[in-house]
Amino acid sequence: MQKLLQNSFAIFLCILAHKAYPLSLDQQIEMREKQIRELATDYESIMIYQYYKSAFDSIPVDPLSGGGDAEKIYRDMLLQEYGKIIAKNAKLGVADSLYKAASKNDSLLIELRGKKNAGQ
Repeated sequence: MQKLLQNSFAIFLCILAHKAYPLSLDQQIEMREKQIRELATDYESIMIYQYYKSAFDSIPVDPLSGGGDAEKIYRDMLLQEYGKIIAKNAKLGVADSLYKAASKNDSLLIELRGKKNAGQ
């Protein structure tokens, strides 16, 4: 029990130290680049979802499997997940293009990179 309390307290101190000190410029840049990458991938997954949704809308719902609103909702959720999986694993290039454009034009990222270059 005492060992558990010591470990918990050590974790608490690490969290407190992390919150007490601001992130370095490199960490801020890395964090912002990750945010932009995630947004670009999310956008690509939405595009893929819309593509598949239009394709699946032309397929009638099978009354033997239940049909109705529940199947439409399930199909919609399934296609959203397909979009996320494809965007994450396939290299369609949409997310990469969006990331490159956004990272060149993101004002916060430009500012952070400028501070980093000024400090060198």
